[in-house]
Amino acid sequence: MMLACEAAGARAVAVNTARCVWLNSILLTACAGCEGGTPVVIESQRVPSSDKVLEVVVERVDNGLGFGQGAVYDEIHVVRRGTPVLKHGDHSNTVLFYVMEETDADNRATASWRGPRQLVITYDGRRTPGHFVRRLGDVSVGYAPGIRDKQELSRK
Repeated sequence: MMLACEAAGARAVAVNTARCVWLNSILLTACAGCEGGTPVVIESQRVPSSDKVLEVVVERVDNGLGFGQGAVYDEIHVVRRGTPVLKHGDHSNTVLFYVMEETDADNRATASWRGPRQLVITYDGRRTPGHFVRRLGDVSVGYAPGIRDKQELSRK
């Protein structure tokens, strides 16, 4: 009789352990990419102005919301050289531009200096920017929306 109870107890522990592992894996999967609403920088590139005073920072940012509200954005900032980007999206006073990605295959936004205080931002014109400015301090910003589809470029 004792062996049957021990065997039943062992099965119960195994079943409960399996349920616990299953539940934990679901919770971990659901929270993957979540940072409690804190944006997560996936990629970042800095390009100094010709006079080396400012930098344009081109980032790919996950908004950290998850649960169906999560999104990845191309985001472009201007900062004094070496200054970290501490805020993202509408909360940032250094952001010039952002646009939400629709798929991982979307063409990324880019920025290039045309002079020490003049930037041009190029982005996939099929996507609508969520934010853009024409001037930030003494930096003027121009935009070149266009379809930069790799297949389209290869046909030219």
